[in-house]
Amino acid sequence: DWEYAKAREPVIGDPDSPIQFVVITDFECPFCRTLHERLTERLKQRDERASLSILHFPVTSHRFARQAANAYECAQTRDARE
Repeated sequence: DWEYAKAREPVIGDPDSPIQFVVITDFECPFCRTLHERLTERLKQRDERASLSILHFPVTSHRFARQAANAYECAQTRDARE
């Protein structure tokens, strides 16, 4: 459901920007880490013309991926309330 994904709070950028990236990620995946680092750097260079939203998809073989995703979501919820 891309509408749900786009409705997620963007990590970087304006949610109404013309370019919207939705990344499906796992905190323990080394490839996801590399992609996140590269996308983050590129988006910073775009001056708010793009946004990045994150959807967590913890892989079952990654021991702590689910807990990391839950902790991240809890932190985002707490930050939004403060």
